[in-house]
Amino acid sequence: MASLEDVFLEQEMTNWLKAWLALNITKTGLHNFVDTEVQQFQLSILQSVTKTSGLSPNTTCTICCTANLLKCPTDKLCNKRNHSGVCKFHDTTSKLWRQCPTQICDKVRNEIVNAHRFKGPRCNGPSWNNTSAEQWASNHWEVGKCYMPPDGYIKVRSFEKTDFNGVISIMLNCTIFDSKLSFSIAPQLSSPCLLTKAREVGKAVRHSPDCKVTSADLQEYVLTLVTLLSDSKVLIHDVRAQDAVTKLNQLQSNSLKLSVTDVSQLLKDAHQTLTQAKQVSEESKTKMEAYIDKLELKLNVHVQNLLDKCTEDITKHTNTCTERSKRELDIHVQKVHSRKEELDYEKAIDEFQRRLKKYYLDNLRHVPVSPLVPSHDKSLMEIYVTPKIHRIVTGKDGVERKAGQIFKYNDIFQEDPKAKKHVFLQGEPGKGKTTFAAKLLSDWCNDCATTSKSYVKNHHFADVETLQAYTFVFHIALRESRCQRNLTEIIKKQIIEKIYAEKDVNAAYILLQRIFEEEICLVVQDGLDEWCDPDKELVLPFLAQTFRCIVLITTRPWKMSDERLKNSQIDCLLELEGVMDSSMLSKNILGCLLSDDLDSKHEHFETYVRGNSLIKDLVLTPMMLTHIVCLWVDGTILTGSTCEIYSLILDSFLKRNSNKWSYFQCPPFKCFENTKYLQPNYDHIQSISRAAFYLLFSLDRDGSLVFSDKVLYRHLLEEQKVFALNSGILSERKTSTLSCKPSTMFFIHKSIQEFLAALYIALNVNVIDDVFSAYLSQTPNSLFDISQVFIFVCGLNIGAANRISSTMNSHCITNLNQYYKKRNLHKNYVRTCIRNLYVKRFQDVFITGFLEAKSNNFKDQEVNLQLHHFNFDIDENRNCALKSLLSNNVCNVQSLGFSTYKYPDLHGYEVLSSSAHCLQYLQIGDFLTYLHETIRDTYTKLDLSLLQRLQKLYVYERYVELLPFRGFSDMKSLTLYCKCDGLDLSSFKNLRELELGEQVTLVPNALYELNNLESLSLTCKYDGLDLTSCKKLKRIKLDEHVKLLPNALQQLRNLDHLDLKCMCDGLDLSSCTNLKDILLGKHITLLPFALRDLHQVQKLNLECK
Repeated sequence: MASLEDVFLEQEMTNWLKAWLALNITKTGLHNFVDTEVQQFQLSILQSVTKTSGLSPNTTCTICCTANLLKCPTDKLCNKRNHSGVCKFHDTTSKLWRQCPTQICDKVRNEIVNAHRFKGPRCNGPSWNNTSAEQWASNHWEVGKCYMPPDGYIKVRSFEKTDFNGVISIMLNCTIFDSKLSFSIAPQLSSPCLLTKAREVGKAVRHSPDCKVTSADLQEYVLTLVTLLSDSKVLIHDVRAQDAVTKLNQLQSNSLKLSVTDVSQLLKDAHQTLTQAKQVSEESKTKMEAYIDKLELKLNVHVQNLLDKCTEDITKHTNTCTERSKRELDIHVQKVHSRKEELDYEKAIDEFQRRLKKYYLDNLRHVPVSPLVPSHDKSLMEIYVTPKIHRIVTGKDGVERKAGQIFKYNDIFQEDPKAKKHVFLQGEPGKGKTTFAAKLLSDWCNDCATTSKSYVKNHHFADVETLQAYTFVFHIALRESRCQRNLTEIIKKQIIEKIYAEKDVNAAYILLQRIFEEEICLVVQDGLDEWCDPDKELVLPFLAQTFRCIVLITTRPWKMSDERLKNSQIDCLLELEGVMDSSMLSKNILGCLLSDDLDSKHEHFETYVRGNSLIKDLVLTPMMLTHIVCLWVDGTILTGSTCEIYSLILDSFLKRNSNKWSYFQCPPFKCFENTKYLQPNYDHIQSISRAAFYLLFSLDRDGSLVFSDKVLYRHLLEEQKVFALNSGILSERKTSTLSCKPSTMFFIHKSIQEFLAALYIALNVNVIDDVFSAYLSQTPNSLFDISQVFIFVCGLNIGAANRISSTMNSHCITNLNQYYKKRNLHKNYVRTCIRNLYVKRFQDVFITGFLEAKSNNFKDQEVNLQLHHFNFDIDENRNCALKSLLSNNVCNVQSLGFSTYKYPDLHGYEVLSSSAHCLQYLQIGDFLTYLHETIRDTYTKLDLSLLQRLQKLYVYERYVELLPFRGFSDMKSLTLYCKCDGLDLSSFKNLRELELGEQVTLVPNALYELNNLESLSLTCKYDGLDLTSCKKLKRIKLDEHVKLLPNALQQLRNLDHLDLKCMCDGLDLSSCTNLKDILLGKHITLLPFALRDLHQVQKLNLECK
């Protein structure tokens, strides 16, 4: 026999053990009572349900699981996630909500809800995650578990396995016990009921911080438990309950007899529970462990004897064991090992996730108020304003257009986290791509300690539960991994090596591989435009196809034109245009910089912005707005151009590193007039600008934005490098390896590097031919990437900008033609739409450069930017600038697009005659406008006979009338959706593409001997069409107004696409052996065997007879 007094020397600790034992005794005393009542409750439900449903008494349902009976989402259940990244209950199709086929389970569920004391929208209700509906008919305890606390009882299958708290919770929560006790269980305002007091006793004992209970408290605890077991309604007559009362009284009087085994088990149970309690003192645990050791010594001899006897018996049994038994044992062992591995994996990813979230919150939760002072940071949520994001969709015509605006994470990733593989978020520099990524990470970490006012007010991107579908979110800055191409290697370098000790890195990396294969993860790749595959093959970091991974990629728009980036890789394209409320952002920034009178000062700043047209455009870019606010607070008023603003920003950097200041007496550039720190440090700035230029225009794109210390030393001396670092123009980051700690360097922002590079060009014009031109020739896709440099040069040195414009202009259409070839575009209107977008984007660079030059007071005669490609479908506020550019280039226009409706004076403009010798492309109107054109009273007549050098002519205006024209031997593509009478094409010997609308009339034999024609589309009227002379035709589309001769298509062996809705009697296609796509309308009749020998056909649609 053993005594509890032997465990601890202190009486209060002994009392605590007695209280623990009292709970066990009470639970045993309640066994018959609670177990019987729950079983009766289960039987009554089943009998009632089968009776009301008209079913036989023994009818049950075994095919419904708990998830089938609960709609998704169910509050406090479905919004919880597990490590598979999906809804905890409805993670497979077999677990989706549906009605029970027999209706039994649905009615049982309703009865369980009705019997719960706390039900309703604001109450927790039954603990569905505890129970298994498949066993409701076979195990009554699965019904009882619905009334236990929601956590910790999933694997409990009987009363014996349930702890005291679970048993008391059933009695408190299930209303069937109302009639079984003499006191009221319903919640009372005056005092708690006896069951509530008993539950509080359990909590006090379990959560005692020092494992101590006073003698007075012990007496009260035992009295409460004895009173409960002695209840006069039912328990007073229960044998086990009264036996428990006797034991409780003996326990209090120290007369209860306990074996060594009983005390040992009691201590082990208590110790196991307390080990999880942080507040329990180490002294109490140590004392308990010491006494357990003593008890175990007493048991060792007995245990050893039993083990010897068991070993002997097992040996005998093993010798006679069958092979089947051995196999079953092996299977069992394997299952045990597998379960252990799974538990270890769950524990490992919990730890990985904890470390990752801590890393994000430590490193991304705060952002600098201004890049000028990186050390002055504030909480992201104090500054953050909802971004303005639109979805970009590609229509059937191949043209990208804005769709709906994005307000929720769900709009980006959709409800199914596996629906999209690659989501691209494009945006110009400084628009907030990186900040949005940081906010997404903060939301995934569920960091709700502080919340942005605008965020709460608008509820934009408030659906953080969408992000909780992802077990892990990995954020990588691609600019820091330009020498790596494997995504997992990048994550190892940027994340794992920072959150794990060196000895644990390899194990964590192996865990990462399994995570990507088994969990649904989101990877945020920030800055694709700043990364380049070291082997020049990949456009994206390598990601194994087996990984269950969604990738959000931020980039500048120019990167999306990389010919290696296929349309099939772009599952979703978004564009970030800045913030939805720039005024709110400016107020948030001011709030971080000023301590009082915020509203008044913010109104003064807004007045300042409204009064400056240039600044009004710049504040739409969050990065520039941040600079402007900080400069305004410092008393620097911006009134000039973009170059002046960047000059003052650069001046602010220099102020941090220099006490000397001086103004330029004769500034080299107008934008330097108001600077104070540039003049004393001008030599350093020139050296840094040289480095910025040669790094930015390096043919080794890997080292243009992020470069090594060694590469930088080719352009800067140590003194100059230290100056750039101390001023904040350059930034340095150490990257650890096993052998050394090399540095990577980069300018604080790409736009700063671009401004400095432009400064070097403006001071050294000779590099335009030596470096700039060669760079564009060898990296043709970078035309738009260097556009900001060109704009800066326009404000610094217009002569240099004029020379650069000539070089850029020569590369414009070459790049566009490469784009056509990449996309394999056939339809004229698709190509014209894409060309228009490209030309408008290109000319917009020149317009911005023109306006920058004018803002820096360059005279009209000095501005001679060479732009040869124009499209006047632009915003009204930029029309004047474009017309000025057109006026300067009126004799050299190679392509022109305009609308006679919007610009009625432009067709008579001297451009058509002045550029007749070089105009190769002319587009009037566009296809979409043509489809929705409003009715007009008169036609606009156009005479294009002088434009004999035209190669491509597209007219999409219903109320334009082309006067008869001949010649045009250079014409390769002609599309007319306008009025044109008596069109004669016999002189168009080089015509390859022809598309004519319904308003066109043709002279007889107008298409005769068009030997180079490859594509033909006719909507106009034409009787007796014969195409036998057009041997190179590949694509034909004819509408119902055309009458085709029966033999018109004979021997057209290059024809691969045929779409005929025209009239033709006795058509024979047997000689068109290369046909792949055939559509024949109802007005066609075919000769017998007309489709004979067409072995290449892939698509056939016949509506004909």
